[in-house]
Amino acid sequence: MVYSSPSNYWIKQGAVTFTLNALDDPDKLAIAVSAGAVIMAYAKVNNQVIIDYNAGHNYRTWALQASPTHFERTDKVYVYARLSKVADTAMLVFPYEKMPIDPGDESDYYYILLGALTSSMNEGSQVYREWDREEGLSFGTLDTDEQWNEQSSEALDRMFKIDSNNVIWTQNNLTFLAGKRLLLLRMSVLGDSTGANTAEITSITKAANINDVTFAGAETSLPTTAAMVHYAALLEQLYNSRFLRKDRDDATTHKLTMKSAEVTEDLSVGGDVELGGDMQSESFTESSDFSGQGWKIDQWGNAVLESAKIRSFLEVVELLINRIQAQEGDTIFTDNDQIEGVTPVTETINNEEIVTSYILDLKEKWDGYFTSQMKGNILKGIINTLAAKEAGVSDESDNNPDKQGSDDGGNKYYTSWMQVVDTHNTSASLAKNQIRVVLYGDDYDDPITGERVHITPAGKNFPPCEMMVIARWGCYQNPNEPGISSAEKASRIKRQQLFYLSTSDGRITKLTGVDSPILQEGNYGTTLGTLPEFVKSWGAISNRLIDGRDYLYAQGVVVGDFIKVDINGLPIVQYVDCGEWIDGGASGVTPEIGAGIYLCNEKNTINLQWETHDAWRFGKKWRCKMHQPVAGAGGVLTYNPPMWGSDYWDCVEGDTTYSIDFVYHGGDTFAKGAVNTTISPHLFSGSEEITDYTKIPLANWSWERSSDKRTADTIAADEAWNALHHGVKDLALTNDDMPIWWDDDNRIIFSVKINLPDGKTLTFEL
Repeated sequence: MVYSSPSNYWIKQGAVTFTLNALDDPDKLAIAVSAGAVIMAYAKVNNQVIIDYNAGHNYRTWALQASPTHFERTDKVYVYARLSKVADTAMLVFPYEKMPIDPGDESDYYYILLGALTSSMNEGSQVYREWDREEGLSFGTLDTDEQWNEQSSEALDRMFKIDSNNVIWTQNNLTFLAGKRLLLLRMSVLGDSTGANTAEITSITKAANINDVTFAGAETSLPTTAAMVHYAALLEQLYNSRFLRKDRDDATTHKLTMKSAEVTEDLSVGGDVELGGDMQSESFTESSDFSGQGWKIDQWGNAVLESAKIRSFLEVVELLINRIQAQEGDTIFTDNDQIEGVTPVTETINNEEIVTSYILDLKEKWDGYFTSQMKGNILKGIINTLAAKEAGVSDESDNNPDKQGSDDGGNKYYTSWMQVVDTHNTSASLAKNQIRVVLYGDDYDDPITGERVHITPAGKNFPPCEMMVIARWGCYQNPNEPGISSAEKASRIKRQQLFYLSTSDGRITKLTGVDSPILQEGNYGTTLGTLPEFVKSWGAISNRLIDGRDYLYAQGVVVGDFIKVDINGLPIVQYVDCGEWIDGGASGVTPEIGAGIYLCNEKNTINLQWETHDAWRFGKKWRCKMHQPVAGAGGVLTYNPPMWGSDYWDCVEGDTTYSIDFVYHGGDTFAKGAVNTTISPHLFSGSEEITDYTKIPLANWSWERSSDKRTADTIAADEAWNALHHGVKDLALTNDDMPIWWDDDNRIIFSVKINLPDGKTLTFEL
């Protein structure tokens, strides 16, 4: 049997809360599941996939559900997440035995063990339940993007460790499975803070214990630091004697001529170059549809290139742009600037100089430009490899601590989150293109609750640097800040919104109410494209969403013409309550749509909506089944009223119970031998009388007689009487209809039976 382990699943900390011994009852367990809580699971044993994963992920997701539980026994109970094989829901259950992940072909569920509860008896009294010490509650360790965001430091601890001899080890049996994240680390083993006694990685081993390995340090067998220095010296001798160098000042006494020439390497020029002819790459081809390759510069200065990077500005007389335009990454439409200089502001705290803020010099985009950044703005800044290197804060070495990640092209970058605390409008010491900012902190563990407090999306923040592009992400709003005018509050609220296009998320988004680096569910005002994860997890719509389909999510929608269609492109009708039914054919009535004219699955030409109309009559709501009025022969319009049995209306709401009233023509009380009356039944559906409708023909009515005195003779006589009263609605009752055994102790019961057109039979006694 195969049982689950913590590596088969992951649940976010705090998503599920268990209250043991609820209401002081050891057998009662209260459970709270937060909105949108999910469990992510994947299992593979001996190359056999037990729980598969969603396309594009390394897990499958179920929405968590739970309800309060009362245990029937006092011994150990297990806590399982029961995952549906056919749906996307998971219920917390509590069996008394361990369950395998997949009980077999007959089961519709997978079972994931979360922990176990123990209890005991003490002199006949049950002791309160506790989490089992060896099988206590675990939220799992499955390697997912969400788990990395929540527990990145713990995950690294599980993967790598460093011993007292400055040797880096991987944990035993470290493997990378298809579909999982491959973590690339640039690792360096450092000595003391002065740089002396720096250790070098001189060997790599697969041994499980350092005591089993001798590190000999073979320079030529591994790309160690010593080996690289050794070969670099040999190469430098070769370069100095035979080649012109492009990485330093160089010279030659030989004549250097450039005419028409083909080159296979990049050409960098520090001064003017005069060309006597064309210069191009060896593989150059040119096409009018921009599909050529290589590069070419002719003697007149015309150039054909694959791409160009311009660090300062581009000045042209005429700019022609190919009709195909593309944008990658995330584009933010908001106030933005570029940093030209960074000045740290320090304060002495506990006899130690600490950087508390930064003054940023912003680039002047044009003559007379001044920044639009204002106090309270939340800034997001991203720097890539080239810009960071130019700014002196990033390099290609393996010991750079500022590298946060890489994009799809392998370019390194890191992100800085800041808040503007002063501008030239609030501080006389700042120029018009200077702002002072403070950094948001890194994530930390709350000392009281022990829970992880998240400050920035990546969990770690970085200082600003030169050449970094910064953009307003939102605006901090402190409702208790003194001296803030209503106009300033309105301005800050306005600065909490922005648009951005994200190719990574696959959506166009309008954000609103952004007051921190980390987005909350309420910040998504509108999205077009891929739905945010929190919307897709809503139980009311999650099962109705279609994978791969784009959706519009908005906090509010105002439209002039809204047509809702189903998956086949057919309009989805709206049901409109038009109030009391109006007879459009009545004298003095001018029929209008919704008042005399009623639609059935049609487009309303006034509001352009696809509608079916409801109307009220006899205290019941009726739904139109055919456009009213109906055009008959010669174009004559008939306004059919809502009524029971109508071919044009269905009753959808109101009292539809059946009742009957009997009207006696000749009295309802008689002495024996003096019976003479006619009884007329009046049938009602709710308050609507349906007695005389042609939908219930006379043949559907019948009367039956039943005697209290049940003998073979009385039964035969009653059946004979009943056979004579089929197809009878109004009953003429005389002495002949009363049997001779009728008296006070032997009642005669008459009842009417009605067969309705829908197959239902009603029976009412007098």
